[in-house]
Amino acid sequence: MSQADPHNHPDRICRLTEQFYDIVDLWLELDSKPREFNTGHTLTVSEIHTIDAIGRVQKLNINELAAHMKVTKGAASQMVSKLAKKDLVEKYKAEDNAKEVLLRLTPLGQKGFDAHMAYHRQTVGIFEQYYGNDLANGIERLERNLNEIFDILKLHQQQDTLEN
Repeated sequence: MSQADPHNHPDRICRLTEQFYDIVDLWLELDSKPREFNTGHTLTVSEIHTIDAIGRVQKLNINELAAHMKVTKGAASQMVSKLAKKDLVEKYKAEDNAKEVLLRLTPLGQKGFDAHMAYHRQTVGIFEQYYGNDLANGIERLERNLNEIFDILKLHQQQDTLEN
């Protein structure tokens, strides 16, 4: 069996594209795995990230949550209602403005937030395990490579838009 020509750029780019698809598939598999985060409820990625946003920012209202999550006000409101039914989030009136409704975590929501933070610490630990003493350089390389991939995909998107 003959080896592929290392200078055959179209073949190499095709293999890179396939590898990227494999990375995206694995990421989606990991990211979409249902998790409870110590709440007794199976939470979607959107739900735990909403809990995360509310837990990180004190005195957050629906508009601010929507902007932070990059969703519409209606979508943010629906998510808060869903989380409130699970006793993870509650609405309350601002002390200085009775018209403003703010969001906070319930004790159960705080447990979910804390478990989510522990999950992120575990992820950091995996990076530390993989890179060892070279963690800072490894992160810099990853950031640079991911930025390049993002820029290439944006170029592809622009050209694809022009052709359609």
